[in-house]
Amino acid sequence: MKKNIYLLILPFLLFSCFEEEPVSGFMIGTTWAYHKSGSIFANEKYLYSYMETYTLTFTETTFTYALNRKETNGGKSPYEDKLDIQIEGTYTVKYPNVYLSSDTYQKTGRLSVTSSGMGILVIDSEEQDRSLSLIKK
Repeated sequence: MKKNIYLLILPFLLFSCFEEEPVSGFMIGTTWAYHKSGSIFANEKYLYSYMETYTLTFTETTFTYALNRKETNGGKSPYEDKLDIQIEGTYTVKYPNVYLSSDTYQKTGRLSVTSSGMGILVIDSEEQDRSLSLIKK
């Protein structure tokens, strides 16, 4: 009976041995980004295309969030700037959560690492079914 109990407990002990805690200040100097593009149609008629770039950069105590959206005017027209937002504020990290705060921007992000080692920061959104997943550059 003791062997069975040890075999059940062993995987949990091994997993906890390899669990990494982040080093203090690990967000400083990092940049996270997400790119999105698409086309808009109405009644099977092409209206325009768009490209959005989201960027989040961290310094020692502050963050800068930027959103840039470009759109075409239909057809083969070049992309033109339509939206350019930049927000600066402060942040705190209570791993795995990152709390972003400014006068107009209050968000919570959750850090994770994929099996391939890629860092991802998922930011909550007002829209329940959609969040912003930024990838560490």
